[in-house]
Amino acid sequence: MNESATHTESVGPKIAVQKVSISQFFVDELVHQEGKQELTLSINQKSSFDGDTNIAKIYLSFTYSYKETEVKVSEITVMNAFIIEELKSYLYKNDSSKIILPRPTLVILVSIALSHTRALFSHSIAGTLFAEEMPLVIFDPVAVANVIFPEIKPTIRKTRKIKENKQ
Repeated sequence: MNESATHTESVGPKIAVQKVSISQFFVDELVHQEGKQELTLSINQKSSFDGDTNIAKIYLSFTYSYKETEVKVSEITVMNAFIIEELKSYLYKNDSSKIILPRPTLVILVSIALSHTRALFSHSIAGTLFAEEMPLVIFDPVAVANVIFPEIKPTIRKTRKIKENKQ
């Protein structure tokens, strides 16, 4: 077994991608403006967790708008379904819409969902007037996980100073 697979399994439950699909996509070529107009990107997410089937779904949306006018140019929502071993044990007892996964596992899920959404957006936008203008931003999955799952606190690592041996 390679080192990364061993590491992933040691920090949380076993996970697998069950399904990835585009829930919705649109591009409005009628609002295309000649010249370089600055675009902004916003990310939204919605999640659902089913402890009986061990399925966690993360829906990520990318929305591009013109910065100055805030006119929406394009949007995609991608459903990322994951199988998470013993998911029920990671759900809040009185609120199954929230999850308490180990931080490294959560970051892995967010990273995979971001990559899938970016790839499907790139594929969907190809051949449109915006194909060359849409930046495919690389995200820090830890930072995105902190924003979209604020209830899961980052792991605090204690550090210690190593004393030099003076002879």
